[in-house]
This record gives sequence, structure tokens and C-alpha cells, in this order.
Amino acid sequence: MDEFVVKFRPSSSFREEVPSHTLFGAICWRYLELFGEDELVALLSSFRTGNPNFVVSSVFPYINSDDNDDDLLFFPKPIRELSRGNAGLPKQKYGFEKLKNFKKIEWVSETVFSKILNGLGEEEVFAAACSDDDGAGIKGSFRIPNDNEKIIVSSEELDKGMPFSFFKEELVQKNSISRLTGKTRDGGGLYSASENFYEDNAGLFFLLSCSDNSIGKLKAAMRLMADTGICGDKTSGKGQLNLVGIHKLEKSVTGLKTEGKGPARFVSLSRFYPGTTASLGGTDPVSYKIVNIRPKSQLGGSNPWKASVRLFTEGSIFTASERRDFYGTCPIVKKTAGKEIIEYGLAYPAFFTNTKEISEE
Repeated sequence: MDEFVVKFRPSSSFREEVPSHTLFGAICWRYLELFGEDELVALLSSFRTGNPNFVVSSVFPYINSDDNDDDLLFFPKPIRELSRGNAGLPKQKYGFEKLKNFKKIEWVSETVFSKILNGLGEEEVFAAACSDDDGAGIKGSFRIPNDNEKIIVSSEELDKGMPFSFFKEELVQKNSISRLTGKTRDGGGLYSASENFYEDNAGLFFLLSCSDNSIGKLKAAMRLMADTGICGDKTSGKGQLNLVGIHKLEKSVTGLKTEGKGPARFVSLSRFYPGTTASLGGTDPVSYKIVNIRPKSQLGGSNPWKASVRLFTEGSIFTASERRDFYGTCPIVKKTAGKEIIEYGLAYPAFFTNTKEISEE
């Protein structure tokens, strides 16, 4: 599979983040509109047979500076614990407040992410992020504009003077209409909900792996997805996007093109449903968080709810017996009108390139 990076600029507010299963569903619906049901059924069957036509990550933020043509990509911080044997040392040297801030970090820049994949330990990241010098070539940015962003960037990236803010979270007033009276009173009412308004220099991107014979139709579906929007309230103007570009990567961000056999350790860049994946295994510990989802089906019906599914979140770490383009499966979550509905659960792996990471924890 070849690897692509797909970039968008939000042109409206977003009600929520865009995980991999939401992105997958949006692409498939636009694929249906463009190429018809038979083509979509053939596409989805590849995911049930274990040979998917494409694999996607979740959607992540990036920042662009007017003075720099290079976009600064951000990835989820890998879920790791500080070494128990030396857990007291960082606390004593830097204090509990910095340790609490460090645990709240959600995003790391591509440079920092690459250093982690190449063997930079959690203690080294913590020390570099909390120290006043250039330890390990990393400085911390614990700035939280509007109580949102929690990031770490390299010292070189920090010196560029970019505004490290992805979006502003604002409360937007809405109304609830009573279905009985058709009014906002007597069962309806006013309420507020938070929405994310992205900065002018911020955008969204995701990684896509697919074969050359699949990218043409996928590009068309993604362009239509940008025009129609994604996530909740898109019919009322939310979740609108401008497609910036779809670029093939000559050098993989995640190490998918790196040659290697035998055990491998990886960070999942998507929400992951392992199923009975035989290639996962090993005695090394895993680090993860779990999210429970129960989305609605857009096919409608008297009961629109899909079955509940537990997924490992982005940033979770696993050990595999072999290196692959993806791991996991797409479970069937609903059967209706003679159709089977699946939930996307494939892991988009970013591999550690240093065997030290496999054995140090």
C-alpha cells in the first residue's frame, strides 16, 4: 500500500472531533452517492475478508505559518507511563504541578513523535518538556488557549514563533423544539452547546494507505465529503471543509514502508478493534485507553441504534508478532433490511524503530 496525507481547512465550526470510524463512514456514504450501491458493497466486502482497499487514521490538527511553507503536523501523544523504578525522581526535580500538566498532554508535533518512535523514553520526554534547557532537543508548550490545546513541540519549532493554537471553544446558544407543541416552551427550550472554531492558520489532516488502483475513486469521494461536511449538524452548516490537497508520501510518517520482520511495537493512529487478530501477541505490556461507542445508523428505521462497541483509542500501544499495514477487524454492529452494517476498527500503525522500546517497560 502507498501512504497519502489528506489535508483540509475547516470553513465552519465543528461540534466534535473526527475519529477514524466517523471518517470511514463519511467516505463510504460519499462513495455510495458517486458510484452506486454495487460498488460500495464490493468496497465494504474487502473489509470483511481481511483485505481492505484502504486504511485511514483518525483526523488530527496541523498548523501552517505564513512565513513557512511547511505544515506542522500533530499526532496523539503515545500512551505511556513513567518508569516505576524512577517515578520519584521527576516529581522531586520538577514538582507535582509539572507532572500533572505533562499527563494532560494530548498532542506532540511530528518531530517529537518521530523521536518517540525512534526510542525516546517517556522520562526523557518529560524531563525535556519540563526543563528550561534544550534537553533532548525538545521544549514543552503547556499553553492551553481557551483551556484546549495541550501540546509538546521541539525547540526548533518553538523558535519559529508559530501561534500554537488549533481552535477556540465557544458556547453557542441553540433551541430545542417540542415535538408536541412545535414551540421552544412547554417541553422545549433554549440551551448552550460547545463548538470548536478553528484558527486561520490551523487545519485538519489524516493519513490514508491504499493501492494505486483505489486512490482515484477515493479522491473523488473525499472531495465530495469536503463539499458536504462531516460529523454532527452538517445539514445546518457545521463541519464544513475545504480540501487543501491529497499528497503521496515518499517517506512514510509512520514507518509503514520500513523493511523489517519479527516482533514489532506500534502506536495506533486510529480507533482499534482487535477482534481475534492472530498477529498481535508477545509478552511485552500494552498501554491503552478504551472508548465505548454506540452510534446511530443513517439507514433509519424504528431502531436506528447500532450495537455498542469498545475501541482502543488513538495513541494506544501494542506489540505484534509481525509488521503489517493494518491490524484488527471491522465488526458487524447491525443487521437491517437484509443489509449488514460494519463499524470501522482497523489500527493504522506507527511503528517504533528502536527495539529498546519493546523491552524497556
